[in-house]
Amino acid sequence: EGELALALLGELQSELEDDAQREKVDAMRVEVSDKLNYETLSRLRPFLQQVDDPTRSAAEKLGLAYSAWVLGPSAAVPTLDRAINVWAARFEIIRYLHTRNSVTRTQILADLTSIEGVGPETVKNLIAFLPPLIDSGGVQPGVATEIVVDQVMAGVSADSPEVRYHVLLPSEYSRDRTYPMIVALHSVERDPQFELRWWGGTQKKPLQSQRHGYIVIAPDYEQPGEKTYSYSPMCHYRVQIAIRDARKRFSVNSDRVIVSGHGSGGDAAFDIGFSHPDVFAGAIPITGVLGNVNIHLRDNGEYLPWFIVGGELDRDTFDRNARHIDYMMKKRYDVLLTEYIGRGYESYYSEIHRLFEWMDMQTRLKFPQEFSVEVVRPNNNRFFWLKSHTIPNSSRVRQVGLRVPVGRPKTISAKILSGRTEYTTISITSPSRVHTIWLAPEMIDFDRRLQVRVVGSPRKFNDFVEASVGTILEDLRIRGDRQKIYQAKIVLN
Repeated sequence: EGELALALLGELQSELEDDAQREKVDAMRVEVSDKLNYETLSRLRPFLQQVDDPTRSAAEKLGLAYSAWVLGPSAAVPTLDRAINVWAARFEIIRYLHTRNSVTRTQILADLTSIEGVGPETVKNLIAFLPPLIDSGGVQPGVATEIVVDQVMAGVSADSPEVRYHVLLPSEYSRDRTYPMIVALHSVERDPQFELRWWGGTQKKPLQSQRHGYIVIAPDYEQPGEKTYSYSPMCHYRVQIAIRDARKRFSVNSDRVIVSGHGSGGDAAFDIGFSHPDVFAGAIPITGVLGNVNIHLRDNGEYLPWFIVGGELDRDTFDRNARHIDYMMKKRYDVLLTEYIGRGYESYYSEIHRLFEWMDMQTRLKFPQEFSVEVVRPNNNRFFWLKSHTIPNSSRVRQVGLRVPVGRPKTISAKILSGRTEYTTISITSPSRVHTIWLAPEMIDFDRRLQVRVVGSPRKFNDFVEASVGTILEDLRIRGDRQKIYQAKIVLN
């Protein structure tokens, strides 16, 4: 089918009478020829289904082929000029995402938005079929590889703390399809490579993550020499930046990212899962302790499925966790607990098949109409579509001997109300005075006026919201999340 498609594209190209069109189509055909494989062939389905239609001209058939290649089969259009414009837009988007200079990005954005017929919806469709934002050359499927994050491409300043992680790609990895990803947090007794071997084995002996088609990353999230999990904001920063980098470097399905860990890495999986429920599709703490900081965060567990694994004789872990897990279950949170009778502090590899059965069923909550979360760290202040800046110091829980938290958490709540009135209302309760709201058509109707109210503050927004290509691309450039695309942004100060 691929060979037939390329031959037909060549024949139809020769029928074009416009030299300028023929030259542009030739360059497009070269790329299709270079990238055509089992994963990408489906993009040419609309073309192959209608190539024998005698009522369509050569230009219309080529328009179907080349628009579907970059927009997806569902967005294919039988207009060659439209396809050429979309390819030009795609080129500018790639330039924007790879450019480090903000002034140059502004000029590229102006060039992009001047292309006829290219708006936010077109850009959204193009994003799904873009090549990786960061080159992953040197990373071989099935071979554990260490990655040093490029700080500028990660969307943070060059003088930010260095972030490293290890990655294991599945054996059949292709950049032309998306893969679920496991974020594996190692214990203080082990190194990140242990987590990669536990989940996926090696190239010579591939285990479950390679067999099931999962990417595994293992961040270096703790300072060397730590004897327990530190609960520090820096651990969260390193994990978050590693996830961002992996989403830009590899074909990650951001809707299916699972956080897991063994031992103190299980402690971290509890903490990071509770603190960032909008990032993950599920959390798997194995022999982890639900520590004192997490007591303040356990209500955030409502937005995340949990698979908790432990042993009856594992230190005092079960006693320390029991009342909190019981609390979550009574609240009807999505919690699955496995306890091994007569066993203690182990890795529990015997649970691996059930873990993959469970992970295959999970997907993250993307655009909730209402949420209420607890915050204890200054860098854990973005949840779903809302960021609360400058949270007061009293909410920043300190660790005294890594045991007793000092200070009280703060609550951030938000709700979208779309009644029968002519406008939509967003109500926010937050300790912050500055907020950023990201919006998508899946959340609100952009054709209705939007009112934003912050409880206890006279500041509010009352206007229509317009989708913006700049908002889409800047959010993608920073977060690298192709499955959750926001088309508008409001800053309340």
